[in-house]
Amino acid sequence: WKVSHRLEQGVHAILEAAGKELAGNVTSELEAQQKILTTLAVSLKDDPVLQNAHQLVAYLKDQNTHSSFALTGFQFGDGKTLFSNDKKQTQFLPQEAVREIHKKGFLIAYHPARPAFLEQDYLMLAASVQNEKQPRGVVFALQPVSSYQAALGDLVLTDISLSLLINQQGQVLMSYPKAAEDNMFEVIDSSEEDKRFSKEEMYQNIQQGKEGIFGYIFEGKQRFLSYYPIGYNGWYTVAILPEVSEAKKITSLMVMSLVLCLSIIGVLGLLLAFIVHMQRQNSKALYKMGFVDPLTGNDNTNA
Repeated sequence: WKVSHRLEQGVHAILEAAGKELAGNVTSELEAQQKILTTLAVSLKDDPVLQNAHQLVAYLKDQNTHSSFALTGFQFGDGKTLFSNDKKQTQFLPQEAVREIHKKGFLIAYHPARPAFLEQDYLMLAASVQNEKQPRGVVFALQPVSSYQAALGDLVLTDISLSLLINQQGQVLMSYPKAAEDNMFEVIDSSEEDKRFSKEEMYQNIQQGKEGIFGYIFEGKQRFLSYYPIGYNGWYTVAILPEVSEAKKITSLMVMSLVLCLSIIGVLGLLLAFIVHMQRQNSKALYKMGFVDPLTGNDNTNA
């Protein structure tokens, strides 16, 4: 029981650390892009470039190059939309999304709208451009989901086999490596239950913005995962441990514990031998000082 309990504690510690690291990576990436786009929105609010479509597109191209966004654009109040690749469109963003952007000032969404000339799944980042509290339009940037692979895959802890970004309905927005399923909740619902965990509690935690750890049995093997909120849209990062049976982990832990115990016994044995050796040396030195004539070297105990 102690070994199993220690294993569970070790798994929890790994998952907690991985969950925080993964969420931190994604959050930092999105925060950096938000700063870039909000700065761009501020620079545009009083810029006469908004009065000239050709100059605006040239300006967006320049900003796009410096910011490393895949594509940027600007949507005016009447719905007219200009892209940094010289494309044009009417009402790229629906009015509901535009109102939300102006209300919040900034919005990140998972491909809420996609131009016909884009094929990949994108995240959209959008910022409100306002002059004296009067909306002039929305500036936005599109980033392919693939550009976030580094944030999901760059983990110090290499035990993690799958990293996900999901929404509160379990839909997989991003994954590293590519996930086989599109919805994490559906996978868990179809898996064998681990009596130590409650999927209903996990689903409730995700709706309430809480972090946690969950275990389940997938294809006969124990799996553990951690879920951690990133602070945007109720989205969560999920770190999943490899498909390794718990029995193998317990065996590995027992072997490591045995090696550690033997190492400690060996060190204690060497330390004891050293102490005995030093005691003998000290005894000889004390005897020589008290009972051996320093001039003749003879024993003077009978003197």
